[in-house]
Amino acid sequence: MKNQNINMWFAFGMILSLLLLTSPITAQENGKIYHVAYSPEEPIVSEDIALSAGVENPGIKAQQYSLQLQIIKDGKSVHEEKFTFSLEKTKGISFTPKYAPQDIGEYEVIFQLYDKAELDLFDTKIMKLNVVSNIGPFDITIDPLTSRVRPGFNLPADLVLENMGKKSLDVEVKVSIDCQNQTLTQSFTFFVPAGNQTKKLISMPACRNDGLYNIIASIVLFNKTWVSSSSQFFVNTSYIQLYFDVPEKVTLNPGGSYSLPIEVTNLGNQKITDLKFVLQRIPLEWQKVSPSSVIEVYPDETAVFIVNITVPNDAEARSYEMRWTAIAEETLERKVASLEVVPLAALSATPSAEISLSRYIVIFASSAIGLVIIILLRKYLKRPPEEGRADVLKRLKEGTKSK
Repeated sequence: MKNQNINMWFAFGMILSLLLLTSPITAQENGKIYHVAYSPEEPIVSEDIALSAGVENPGIKAQQYSLQLQIIKDGKSVHEEKFTFSLEKTKGISFTPKYAPQDIGEYEVIFQLYDKAELDLFDTKIMKLNVVSNIGPFDITIDPLTSRVRPGFNLPADLVLENMGKKSLDVEVKVSIDCQNQTLTQSFTFFVPAGNQTKKLISMPACRNDGLYNIIASIVLFNKTWVSSSSQFFVNTSYIQLYFDVPEKVTLNPGGSYSLPIEVTNLGNQKITDLKFVLQRIPLEWQKVSPSSVIEVYPDETAVFIVNITVPNDAEARSYEMRWTAIAEETLERKVASLEVVPLAALSATPSAEISLSRYIVIFASSAIGLVIIILLRKYLKRPPEEGRADVLKRLKEGTKSK
């Protein structure tokens, strides 16, 4: 009897085990992130971005979570935030953190959902957003007040900033000169009104070795270089001057061309090498200069360059600044002029007006002279004809007889 009870209980345990093994087991589901978004649609630098993430607990019991936010820019973390919370079964919650980006460009926003101990990762959502700016656009130019400076002396330069946007602001300007052994750099901050141009005089130390150098000015905003401008100057111990003469203004219509020989004279006391003549600030395809260079030019010697400017038919009719520049390995000389591209009608109208005016003057003068001649002729024709010699003698005889 005792063995029978043991067998019965053993059989019951086996049946219960089979039932437990064959019956479906409902597993506890982990949490998940069901929604991520941001606004505005086009984020603006330095202005808040509203981020949002929804988390839900689809399980059958309450759970505790840790939601981590990480923002990545250029492979580096720029912002991190953490939220710890509990959720009842089948419940959800939304989070709306804010972030103000300090740089323009693309960002990755990462939401990760962990358990409270941050050992198990339940879900990950990643979204990308592109931050833009509502300032600018900007333009910058830098012009040294001299093309030559002695080693170690300061180089004065005009810095022109233009803000073509609708927002006034302070801008950082970085000016640098790459010397042979170091880079000379200075930073300036200038206030630039909206829709306005600002001109500043700056001074930069020059390099200590003779040679041709570039001075570069850049506008830096939100840790990025927005626009740059460069110009050249020469550092030399001895003074070498180049002389040439160019027109202050050239006027052409679209499709027109202009040729001019330029004589460049070396007024220095030493030979210069690899002398070139170039036109700056107008497109390269508009110009042709021959020869491309002159190998050597001795003191008081003159080199001749043929400059040809051809304006394409589709060129915009406006004023272009030109820089006529003679440059050698030892020195450079620059002169500023303008290229006026005017519509064809404007060019033809002026000569026509001058010709018409001259024609009217000639016609008027001719008419006046003709009128005077006609009046004199009429007076002459109205005079009585002169008496003949025979009639005069006849009357004299008759008068004598009567006496």
